[in-house]
Amino acid sequence: MLDNREWASVFWLVVLVVVILSNRKARAGLRSPLRSFLERRILIVVGLLMGYVALEAWLGSLVSLWSWSLLKETIVWFFVTGFVLLLNISKVTKERHYIRNRIGAVVGISVFLEFLTNLFVLPLVAELLLQPFVAVVAVVGVVAARKAEHRQAKRLTEGILAIIGIGLLAYNIQQIIVGWNELDGRAILLELALPIWMTVGLLPFLYALSLYSNYELAFGWIEFDNKGTRRSRVRAKIVLIVRLNIRGKTVHHFDIYWGKQIAETPSFKAAWNVVSRFHQAQKDRKERREAKEQAAADEQERLKRYAGVDGTDDRGRRLDRREFKETTATLQRLSMWQRGWYINQGGRYRKRVLAFLDGEQDRHGLPASHGITMKIREDGQAWYAWRRTVSGWCFAIGAAGPPPDQWEYDGAEPPSGFPGEDPAWGDGALSYRETSNW
Repeated sequence: MLDNREWASVFWLVVLVVVILSNRKARAGLRSPLRSFLERRILIVVGLLMGYVALEAWLGSLVSLWSWSLLKETIVWFFVTGFVLLLNISKVTKERHYIRNRIGAVVGISVFLEFLTNLFVLPLVAELLLQPFVAVVAVVGVVAARKAEHRQAKRLTEGILAIIGIGLLAYNIQQIIVGWNELDGRAILLELALPIWMTVGLLPFLYALSLYSNYELAFGWIEFDNKGTRRSRVRAKIVLIVRLNIRGKTVHHFDIYWGKQIAETPSFKAAWNVVSRFHQAQKDRKERREAKEQAAADEQERLKRYAGVDGTDDRGRRLDRREFKETTATLQRLSMWQRGWYINQGGRYRKRVLAFLDGEQDRHGLPASHGITMKIREDGQAWYAWRRTVSGWCFAIGAAGPPPDQWEYDGAEPPSGFPGEDPAWGDGALSYRETSNW
């Protein structure tokens, strides 16, 4: 039997469907995704998912974890969690520690709080009014999160949702206290445990399906090569399965280059050697990635260690380098835009280029109020822009003539004039003596 919250959800879902179907453009937009969903392969995968979930429920019933009284909760879990995990199956390969992350997501405190919040529901009228309000606030928050200048709106929506969540939690706790003697503890525990063990139990299915998909793609690269014989391609697939077995992420990286290499091998030994080279290439790739991640971690640690520390290192570079990378990257982008504007728009530099940065979502980590100042000489033949970082150090970039002329500067104070005119810029364009921190 549906509760008030579920009836309210059904009502608004029906309203949404009616609105969509009553709009001709919306109906036309649904044709392509519906046609894709109804493809034979998709239906087979969804059917397999349904069969696997039914198997989970049957196995759960053998150990008294599932009964027909949990059918509604199982259907809700299927669409809210199981089907969503299937749609995002690419994460099995792409996301690091996928299984660990999924298990952590279903056993965390947030899952318990969500269950507790939904244990008791509001009157139907309250649910009908609350659900669209929450949906609108959530959508506004998502839209606001896309731009840094809408940060206050995002905080407001988060605050509203937090107040609603706390209110629902308090209401449920009050209902538990009032009706403690009437609660069915075993039924509540089984309902709480259902999404946990169903999700954990689904992970082997998702991994197997992802592994099959990755092998299908790898075999496609082997078949893509027309130079190898049918026998060599079959041999290549056998060797691939033997060598890579169930390592889905490794199979995922077996691309067209390696497919061509192994498809043209004349023997099992040669195919075996191709996979060995592939393994070595993956090992080298992993080492490079780990070295890059370690370098990034070391850089973050260095930024924290020297935050607010004055002075330079043995290379003459500032110790406190906060916002150095973000500032120089943004100034380089401005310089690129100025060069393009000069070449394509009348042979002069223009201040309006700075406005382009205000419309950019990616400012290399700088806030919307980036604090960059730009100066253009009256004749439009020289320009510079500068910014003071959070550490107090200043960076500037500019030109004293037509492209590709470019000057860079860093110092305790910004330059007071244009490149080539103010001695602070150094002896010439890209003077390393004056730009050791770039």
